[in-house]
Amino acid sequence: MKKNILFFVAMLLPACGCAQTVPSTPVPQLYHPGQDFLLVFHTQLLDKSIKKHPDFVAYIPIAENKSADSSTIEEREVERKDANSHFRVWLERELPLQVVASDKPGCVAVSMKYRRHRGSGAWWDEDGRTREESFDTAKKPPADDDKQWEHEEYLEAMRTVSFSALVNAAGKIVEFDAKGGNFYSLKKDNAEDNKMSEEQKQLSLRLQTGGVFNAMADTMAYLPPIGIQQGQQWHVRREKVLPYRTYEFYMLTDGCVFSTEQSTCLVKSIKQTPAGRVATIEITGRRVPYFPEFGMSNRVKRLDISGRLLFNLDTVNIIDLRIESIPRFLSAEDRREFKIKFVDSVKLCPLER
Repeated sequence: MKKNILFFVAMLLPACGCAQTVPSTPVPQLYHPGQDFLLVFHTQLLDKSIKKHPDFVAYIPIAENKSADSSTIEEREVERKDANSHFRVWLERELPLQVVASDKPGCVAVSMKYRRHRGSGAWWDEDGRTREESFDTAKKPPADDDKQWEHEEYLEAMRTVSFSALVNAAGKIVEFDAKGGNFYSLKKDNAEDNKMSEEQKQLSLRLQTGGVFNAMADTMAYLPPIGIQQGQQWHVRREKVLPYRTYEFYMLTDGCVFSTEQSTCLVKSIKQTPAGRVATIEITGRRVPYFPEFGMSNRVKRLDISGRLLFNLDTVNIIDLRIESIPRFLSAEDRREFKIKFVDSVKLCPLER
């Protein structure tokens, strides 16, 4: 991936609405030593653009290159000829998490490995027929299937990849690393690049995790302050929000690799359930893509985001976090032709043995 010069941009918080605003208070701690979790994230691209665009090519992810650590897996071009054609592609990954004590004061250590990876791409051709390609590492192809060997090699590649993180008491990832697979060559190349700062090298690593870093960061981004009540709201500001669909985001924004975010969270309801009190939290805001490729002009003014977090206040589990992002283009032509939506969801619950 092309390298961008990365800068920090301070964003002003949005004005308060009519709901009661919660002052800055501690948030619940998701991770405690000795706990095991299952992290599941699902990312989807919906493209209903009215015509084919030569500068934005849709791809279907398939498992043929046996590389489990890339967000793009292997890419096959889907040619869209008809003005009314539609496209949808999604990926889902499952990772068991283990939490242990850390030598760093105030932090816990989290380790992760892949358990399952599946995905599908579907599109409607010019004759209105539905076409689809899919894969699932949990489903072994028949013995006579010519993809049987590819399935086995892909599973072996998944087994070599692992991730680790340090999380502080404020719910922030202070260190992150990835090992195995293609990460060895990626880190070797980054180490030999004297033009990249340490911050850029870390960002490059996180971008190539195929959404693993993103999902872990998202689970902690919208946690309600302790003691939250129905009708209360708070603001969230994030400096570097990475896209799950790195390639498509990069192409749409002419070279951006992250966004800054300002959003508002509002507690719509708190309901008592057999498993504990479940809060429904509405998320609204915007993400601003930051820094297009050198020599390129801004193409996307912002991404309007809307979402919902279902959070168990008693068990401190992320039942479901869903964020929809819609690009708002600057040019009238792009606004007329592009109809694209990113949909990302994350769950974090105790691992069932």
